[in-house]
Parts: sequence; C-alpha cells; structure tokens
Amino acid sequence: MRDLPLARKLAERRARLETEIAEAAPEAVILSRGAARLPNTICFAVPGMQAETLLIAFDLESVAVSAGSACSSGKVERSHVLAAMGAPDDVAGAAIRVSLGWNTRDADMGRFAAAWSRIYRRFMERRAA
Repeated sequence: MRDLPLARKLAERRARLETEIAEAAPEAVILSRGAARLPNTICFAVPGMQAETLLIAFDLESVAVSAGSACSSGKVERSHVLAAMGAPDDVAGAAIRVSLGWNTRDADMGRFAAAWSRIYRRFMERRAA
C-alpha cells in the first residue's frame, strides 16, 4: 500500500502532539491513546474546560479544531460515540478533536502546541483566581 509511509508519518506526528498536549496539561485525557485508530486524529479533553470555550480560544489563536467526536459534529448534545467509549460527562463536554493532514508541517504543529500552552495557562490562572 503506497499510503502506508504517510500513515506512519501521521501516527508519529500524532504521538508527538499528544505528548505536547499532556506535557502542557498533565490532567489532559487523550481519548483512545494507545488504541488502534486513525493515524491523523487526536481527541482530548481537560475536565473543567468546556469545548465551546476552547473552540473560541483556539479560533482566536488562528488554530482550527473541532469539538466532540466526528460523528457528533454540529450537534449540541453529548457525543454518543464518547458516551459509548465510557467518557464521563466532564470529559465528553470538554472534548476537542485535532486532525492532521498530509500537508501538516512541523511549524503547524508547533503553532498548535504553543496556542494550547497559552490557552491552558490562562485557564489555570483563572481557576486559581
């Protein structure tokens, strides 16, 4: 299969980005981490952070992400996919989905990681106040 090298590259990038997400936010839940899954998608949450707020914060950082699972895109209610996976309400309500593509560059990943670090730091500062 000619796309196998691309799939491996995406999986390696996904793993690197998941590590950066967790390093910035130790309580982050990376859904399906370690499970067989698509190599280009990350779904993560930090309990207490609402997905809608995160969508706005990432948008202000010029980073496009989605909320919930792909199957629940555009819906307001809790994702039935995340529910079936056993995700608690505070995780499902905070779930953000990041997709990588064949044209994702290291600079794009660095911009995401920096934006996530700033967003999370602001969240923690507000929580402490």
